[in-house]
Amino acid sequence: MGIDNIDQPVEYSKAQVDQGPAAAADLLAQTQSRLNLLANLMRNTSLDLGALLQQIIGDLGQALPQADIRIIYLYDEHYQALVPTAYAGYDTAFLGQIRLKPGESISGRAYQNGLPCLTQTPPK
Repeated sequence: MGIDNIDQPVEYSKAQVDQGPAAAADLLAQTQSRLNLLANLMRNTSLDLGALLQQIIGDLGQALPQADIRIIYLYDEHYQALVPTAYAGYDTAFLGQIRLKPGESISGRAYQNGLPCLTQTPPK
């Protein structure tokens, strides 16, 4: 269950339910985490876009602690590219230089396709 489908109802299969109390507790914890994320966003909603996006980045870090690098890119008409707008886990000076064209890299492809993308770091 990822953040990319947070607005979808959660359905548990019979196999998941049959795994016993430990599995049920894990599923419940995942659902609670999703609800906490939404509640926190609603409680701390700001009219300032930059502050709101940075709040989302922070909340994602709590909901997905394994996601040590998080970036939200927005399309900038001036540069005709995606620019990092909110982030965690990156050097600020480095990020200020990044410009991604639609279709370039995973983020550019997600923008171009209009679909979210949650990735994992490949094992070393």
